[in-house]
Amino acid sequence: MRVVVAEDSALLREGLARLLADEAHEVTAAVGDAEALLTAVAAAAPLPFPSARVPGARAACGVPRGPDRLRLDQTSTGT
Repeated sequence: MRVVVAEDSALLREGLARLLADEAHEVTAAVGDAEALLTAVAAAAPLPFPSARVPGARAACGVPRGPDRLRLDQTSTGT
C-alpha cells in the first residue's frame, strides 16, 4: 500500500513512516503540514495517513484544508 504520513511532530512522523515501511508499505512522503500533504497526495495518489492536528489542517473561513480537503477533492482516496 502506498501511504503519505502527515504529522506535525517530526519524531512521531518519522517513527510512523519507519513502522509502515518495515511492514512493507511504500511511504511516498512524510510531511509536517496540510499544504505539503495536499501536494504529496496530488503527486503520488497514495493512501494518506494524516494527523488531525497537522498545522494548517483546520478550516479557515469555512474553506476545508488538509484531511477534510482530501475527502472532497480526492473522493477515491481514503483518509
